Amino acid sequence: MPDEVPLHIAVASRAVAPQHGFGGLERAVAHHLRALARRGVRLSVFTQPPDPAHPAPATFDGMVTWHATPYRRRALPLRPNSILDRLLHYAPFARALSTAIVALCRRERVDVVHAHGLAGLGYAEWASGLVGQWASEGESSVVSRTLKGINQSSERAEEAEEASNPTEPLRTTDHRLRNSRPSLTTLLPPLVLNPHGLEEFSRRDRAKWLAYAPFRYGVRRVARAAARVVATDRALIAPIARQLVVPEERIALLPNGVDLGEIDALVDADLAREMGARLRLEGSPLTLISVARLERNKGLREGIAALALLRHVLPKGWRWLIVGRGSEEAALRASIAREGFGANISLVGALSDAEVQSLLARADLALVPSLYEGSSLAALEALARCLPVVATTVGGLPDKILPGQTGFLAPPGDPAALANAIKAALEARAAWPTLGAAGRDLVERQFSWDALADDYLTLYRHLAGGATSQR
Repeated sequence: MPDEVPLHIAVASRAVAPQHGFGGLERAVAHHLRALARRGVRLSVFTQPPDPAHPAPATFDGMVTWHATPYRRRALPLRPNSILDRLLHYAPFARALSTAIVALCRRERVDVVHAHGLAGLGYAEWASGLVGQWASEGESSVVSRTLKGINQSSERAEEAEEASNPTEPLRTTDHRLRNSRPSLTTLLPPLVLNPHGLEEFSRRDRAKWLAYAPFRYGVRRVARAAARVVATDRALIAPIARQLVVPEERIALLPNGVDLGEIDALVDADLAREMGARLRLEGSPLTLISVARLERNKGLREGIAALALLRHVLPKGWRWLIVGRGSEEAALRASIAREGFGANISLVGALSDAEVQSLLARADLALVPSLYEGSSLAALEALARCLPVVATTVGGLPDKILPGQTGFLAPPGDPAALANAIKAALEARAAWPTLGAAGRDLVERQFSWDALADDYLTLYRHLAGGATSQR
């Protein structure tokens, strides 16, 4: 496909920032769209309708067209996006997305379909021919039979997964999961899947892991249909190959990144001073900061426990600012009170992007104590603000936090090890400016969207060229 022909990419995602909030997935999708739009890529984005409580979606100078598909929920008292909510409603939503995407593909040229996580499930079913059965047998019959198959094959797959060495490829009795060849027909554009951090495969919470069995089956199904599966961090290549049963030649290393121009422009020295006064930071010899959802997987309890082990090492008047909201707030407040850290640790709540970036610029050291993590945009943004980072060795953090170069690492879920990493950082305080500069340089070279957009364009053009020759 000639480079001068503008690409047309259909994007499927459960949520996008800003119209659905500012979580890691939402922001990663928004950054991806913005970077491609700036390169002249036409984008048709399929997601749920905007939440009126959040800002309106951007069109990026007319390069993005939004296609809203209702995320229909039954009249049940379920927390939105909870596991049970997604078990009941995500598959029908993904199928509705795919119906709209296929209709677009029939009307006009679409070069590639890019799906974020399970949003690609319906498109994978179109590619495998299941949707044709919906028409001939009725959707309720096919869905009932499919759910039964999902449960049976998931149970067999999980049994094999538990019995296998976690460093070896997944052994499963389901021959469909062994098929490593893409199953896309030549009538549909090629599919790119970004599974993000593989949260569905985390074993840290046994109950959650069992509940996620249908999601694991679904992600594997999408991966089987994908021409390429994106690994957002080098550390995810082996888990994607093993867990999604994908050969490494079909895995593309394309990190999530940050828009440096955007976040740099948000830093406001006056706002930083105002926030410092509001949070009583004047005179504090040490300000730690974490930007995270207040959820169990962020390891904030372990952060409190680690600081408790260092209470005689930390300078008088130290502070830890935790920016975000979530279901762990009450438990964290109880832990803070129990350790007597009420004057040191502040749950700041949700802040605007400008407030977050200005507060990062005001802080001394970033703390990312996650038990589970994907790419961690929070760590990237801290590095972009020239902060050294103390983090855990989960997800994509080891790709960014290089011990002794951009920060310090500790194993997850180990307060004593995390305390040692924080202590090592404190002992190396004279080197923080050097570590901070190295972190900024790393982001500019490897994790800025200015660099990443070109890599995505190369992949899309390669896939579109091959697909065009067959269609």
